[in-house]
Amino acid sequence: MKDIIFISFKLCFVMVLLLFFLIFESSKGVNLFFACLALFFSGVLLFKSRRSIPIFLISFFILYSNYSIIVGEYFVGGELGIPLYEVKDTEIYGIGIKLMLLFVSIVALFLKPSKILIESIEIKPKDNLLVFIGLCILLLFILVFGINRGEINSYSVSITPLYEYSLLIFLMAYYVSGKTKQRISSLLVIAVVFVLQDFYYGGRITSLQIILLLLITVFLRKLSVKFILIGGFLGIVVNSIVGLYRSSYSFEDINLLNVLVGMKDNFFVFDTPIYAYYATATHIASVSLLSITERLESFFGFIATIFIGSEIEIADITTFVVNNYFFNYGGGLIFSHFYFWFGWFGVIISAVLIVYLLNIIRNVKSEYMKLAIVIFIFSVPRWYLYTPLNLFRPELLGLLLFVCIKAVNKITLRSGNQINYNSTLSGNPKM
Repeated sequence: MKDIIFISFKLCFVMVLLLFFLIFESSKGVNLFFACLALFFSGVLLFKSRRSIPIFLISFFILYSNYSIIVGEYFVGGELGIPLYEVKDTEIYGIGIKLMLLFVSIVALFLKPSKILIESIEIKPKDNLLVFIGLCILLLFILVFGINRGEINSYSVSITPLYEYSLLIFLMAYYVSGKTKQRISSLLVIAVVFVLQDFYYGGRITSLQIILLLLITVFLRKLSVKFILIGGFLGIVVNSIVGLYRSSYSFEDINLLNVLVGMKDNFFVFDTPIYAYYATATHIASVSLLSITERLESFFGFIATIFIGSEIEIADITTFVVNNYFFNYGGGLIFSHFYFWFGWFGVIISAVLIVYLLNIIRNVKSEYMKLAIVIFIFSVPRWYLYTPLNLFRPELLGLLLFVCIKAVNKITLRSGNQINYNSTLSGNPKM
């Protein structure tokens, strides 16, 4: 009975919130009020997840991203915001902050704040040296050929999709490492080189994903809330250094004191979420220019992309909007994609989907589901700031890799057993 009362209260709050959206038209003051509420519920989400390290990592990233957007575009603005103005008006940005508030309030309200034991998501690595070596060779291939080494500029980066999908190879290499000291050390060396190369070519998100992957696999038992908060601050410092470097691709005149002063002056704002939020605004502005049929075509093209890829331009909302309506630098927060397809109801769908995934983490039992949860966690920068495709396609590719590795593992183990059996018959037992 108590649970029913709480759920009813939460549903009433969401309905009242939607009613407020209808009553109060967008204005600078109204937008600031909703921005404050969005920041508040982002903090509530982080607080409710404090006893669950996996969810805390996701909540911390969502809070920091929302903080950067709200401070950069609503509280301060000016040079701290994005220098694009085609759709930056009170009405569009008013809808954008309402979408954020609706999304994060539903996730925060319906997240179950129970403690999740480390063991529930801890991967138990298998021992297959042959597969491990093969995956490491593949990682080295991606390290060399997964970068566009041509001319670079101040915003675009040189990381290819192949470089990003190396995360799945890292995960599977860890899965077959047997967690021996030598193999883990080898994997860490390769990961460090991947991160440094990503930084050198101006990337940050892929590096962040690699770091998240290592945290929830290799260093899972060392994680704590304190560790994440301190590591988060150091990450902001490194992110700021890379941001300054990317403006000219030179380390001249970059020193730690200037970086810290710049962080303080910029209120610790991360510019990537701000650029992604502008893409969100272009999604919102495009909705009124399209029919419901075209928007549904986009959704079904998106579904096709998950499984087989798609040549339908409108399936990639951000690219479609850039090519036909409004310029942006890429990205778009998860809820704006669902808004593009289904309006306000779509935002509710996206929030329910995320809170469902967060709540099932505590019930994970199978090997693949643990791998899937790890993918869900380290992909948060992509699925929250760029596209919901990263909620589904990496999981599917991870499943295919998992099945292939399990099959190869069985074959190699069977071959090893056969060799041992033949050796015993011939009088040459294995030493």
